[in-house]
This record gives sequence, structure tokens and C-alpha cells, in this order.
Amino acid sequence: MSKKLVVNNMLPWEILQTAQLFFKNKGFDHTRIDDITDCLEISNEIFFQCFESLDEILELLWSETPKEKIIVVRKRTYT
Repeated sequence: MSKKLVVNNMLPWEILQTAQLFFKNKGFDHTRIDDITDCLEISNEIFFQCFESLDEILELLWSETPKEKIIVVRKRTYT
């Protein structure tokens, strides 16, 4: 199956949710970007269009309020 090459508006949210599951099940130190991209069937290039690193995702997940997450992810959505 080929990986998706287009970013949709929901993809940053999907990446955050998927990363959160991997962090919970494998731990942050054992989660790789490839785990997330393989699960979502997207390329690493697409991942990096949405986020700079796993550290950035972790920071977003730990942000103080859900509103902060919404603001940051909305800025990263693409049409």
C-alpha cells in the first residue's frame, strides 16, 4: 500500500492522537516517527510538514490547556 503524499486538514490532529497512543503504549523514548507514519500510512515528509519533531508533539500534548493545542494545530492545517 502506498503512503499518502497530501496533507489534509485533519492530519495534524491524527498525528497528535496517534503519537499520544504510541507514547502511552511504548513510552516517548521508544516511539519513533516511523511508528506514527507507518500507522497513518503517510510519508516522513508529510509528518515534517505538520511537525518539526516528536519533542514538539510531546510539548503540545503537555500544554496547559486544550485551547493551546487547538491554536497551534489550526496554524498547521493545510488545504
